[in-house]
Amino acid sequence: MMSRLFLVFLVIVAWVSPAWADKRAALVIGNSTYEHAQRLTNPANDALAIAATLRSIGFNDVDVAIDQTIDDMRETVRKFGEKTANVDLALVYFAGHGMEMGGKNYLLPVDAKLKSDRDLDFEALTLNLVLRAIEPAKRLRIVILDACRNNPFASQMRLSGSATRSVSRGLVRIEPIGNTLVAYAAKDGTVAEDGAGDNSPFAAALLEYLGTAGLEISLLFRRVRDRVLERTNRRQEPFVYGSLGGEAIYLVPPANAKKEKAKKEILTAKRPEPTTVRSGPGENNPSDDSLRFDAPVPHGAYPVRGKSIQELAASIPLNPPIVGLQEALWKKSCQSCHQWNRERLCEQGKSYINAPNDLMRHPHPYGGAYKVALMRWSMAGCK
Repeated sequence: MMSRLFLVFLVIVAWVSPAWADKRAALVIGNSTYEHAQRLTNPANDALAIAATLRSIGFNDVDVAIDQTIDDMRETVRKFGEKTANVDLALVYFAGHGMEMGGKNYLLPVDAKLKSDRDLDFEALTLNLVLRAIEPAKRLRIVILDACRNNPFASQMRLSGSATRSVSRGLVRIEPIGNTLVAYAAKDGTVAEDGAGDNSPFAAALLEYLGTAGLEISLLFRRVRDRVLERTNRRQEPFVYGSLGGEAIYLVPPANAKKEKAKKEILTAKRPEPTTVRSGPGENNPSDDSLRFDAPVPHGAYPVRGKSIQELAASIPLNPPIVGLQEALWKKSCQSCHQWNRERLCEQGKSYINAPNDLMRHPHPYGGAYKVALMRWSMAGCK
C-alpha cells in the first residue's frame, strides 16, 4: 500500500507544471453602485465570477472588493502591493467606470463626484498607482480593465481650460515596461459595453477562456478579442498593451497526455471509498462565492468583508440607519435600533433584486457592499 501511495506521489509531482508551482496573487475589484453617476449592472457579478475562476486555476491568494470608495481603493491597492514582492504572478482585474484625462487613466470609485477636472487626482485612482503596486512581482504582471465605458462625468465636469486636460472617450493607450500586460475591454479611445446578461461581453469572454489548458497567454487574449468582436457585432474590440519575452506562459499549463493517463491508471487501480468532509457551522469554502447568513462575506471592504451577515446585523453600524437620528438611538446593536433580524434582512435583500438605481444608491449604515451581500444571500434562499 505504501509503495502504491509513493508511486502516486511521484507521478503527481512529475505531472505538476512549474507554472502551477508559481505563487500567484490577484486583486479583483467590481464597482457597480455609483453614488453620483450611472449605476452599472454587471461589475459586481463580473468580479465575483472572475475571482472564482482565478481560484480554480491556481491563484493562491485572491482578494475581492465590491463597491469601493476612494479610501477603500487606495487601501486595498496598498495592501495588495505589499504582497506582490513575494509572488511570481500578480494580477489585477477592475470592472467599473474609468476615464482618461490629460494622458492619464483613472479608475473611478463609487463615491466619485468629479465636479471639476482638478478633482480627479483626489477622487479617483490612477492606473499608474496600480502598476506601481504590482511592479515587484517576480515573473509576470497583468492588469485587466473592464473600465472603458462612457465617462458619466464628462458633461458635468468643469475643465481648467488647458488643452492637455481634455477628456477623451475610453482610456488612453499605455506602454507598460517589463513583463507586464495591460488588457483593455475596448481599445484606447473607444468604449466598452456593460452587457445585457449577467456579465459584460468582455468578462464573459474572459470567463470562457481563462480556464483553458494549454492556451498561451497571448493567444488567450486574442481569443477573448475575437469573441467580444463577435458578440458585439464588431462594436467593441479589446486590446492588450505591453510585451513579453520568448518564454511561453500559461495560466493553465498544457496537459501531458501520457503522464495524465499514467496518473489516472494508478489512482483508479485500487481507489478507496471516498471520505466525506463536512464543514461546521459558519465555515466557508474559500473558493465558494455563495453567501450564507452565518458565514463570512468574501467580498467588499471593511467592515463587511470577512464578517457574516449575522455578525454585522448584531453589531454597531458606522452610520445612522435614518439620516439625522440621534447617536444615543443608533450607536448600539442594529438588532435593537433597526429590527435587523434574519426574517427582516431576508425581505430587505429581496427588495434589492431588480431594484431601481435610486434605491441601491441610497446610503446604508454598512454601505453598498452590505446591500450586495444581502441581495446575493436572499437570491440563494436566505440560508
